[in-house]
Amino acid sequence: MKTIGEKILALRENLNMKQKELADLVGITEATLSRYENDKRQPRGEIVPKLAKALNVTADYLLDNEISIDDYNSLNNKEIIDIEKEAETMISKIDSLENLEFCGTIADDEDKEYLKAAYQKFLMDVRVYNKQKYTPKKYKK
Repeated sequence: MKTIGEKILALRENLNMKQKELADLVGITEATLSRYENDKRQPRGEIVPKLAKALNVTADYLLDNEISIDDYNSLNNKEIIDIEKEAETMISKIDSLENLEFCGTIADDEDKEYLKAAYQKFLMDVRVYNKQKYTPKKYKK
């Protein structure tokens, strides 16, 4: 099982992205990103969704190992963009609700980001599952 640092490094290299580029996208320093990639430090809660978005995966993928990167790679850019748009739409609807509570506590922005990440993971899982189930064998690699 890969660590979160190994996943971040592999994804960044897959995208041919330099550490500085990813660090700037996420709003952290290169040194901090290097510490994440070398497993010397774990990203804080609010950084994980930003890293996931910049690397075109869900926060859940970075945090666990249920779906392989190959499964996510089977999704094309349009599908990923559609998933992100649908998740944004869902979050904007949630934002319009007053006093949204989880377990008796009013949800803050971090809670909403985690909710969005969970919804994105759900949508990606459904897309991957449907591709695997409904793609004819002759088109599978």
